[in-house]
Amino acid sequence: MEKFFQGIISGISGVIFFAYGNDPINTLWLYILLSTIVLDMIFAILNAIIDGTFKRKILLIGLRTKLGEMVLIAIAHWLDMMNITQNSINLQKTVTGALVFYELLSLLAKIKVGGTPIPKILINTIQNWKDGKSNG
Repeated sequence: MEKFFQGIISGISGVIFFAYGNDPINTLWLYILLSTIVLDMIFAILNAIIDGTFKRKILLIGLRTKLGEMVLIAIAHWLDMMNITQNSINLQKTVTGALVFYELLSLLAKIKVGGTPIPKILINTIQNWKDGKSNG
């Protein structure tokens, strides 16, 4: 069983290295994304346990979704390495930034469900952004 977990950790490390390389900025984005993913999963599990709706199948679907996000970043990195955009845009950082924003919105929704008060200005700003309205 120990070798199984070592194999999984090695595989994940390989995927992360492929997706992010040695660039310190990409590594910083990795830490931010992984932190938001972990917090999102923790709050999702806590909310499901409190509501009595926790199911292992739903957890596995969520984990597959998170793995899919990592694969998207790896594909973006691969496209950057092929120089498809001719250095006009960094696809990897763009995809990672979008995923961080998505995870933060998901985390905010899960915190709100848990009963934590969220400032109205933050909710209104996010709602305006989702609706495509600008304040300026």
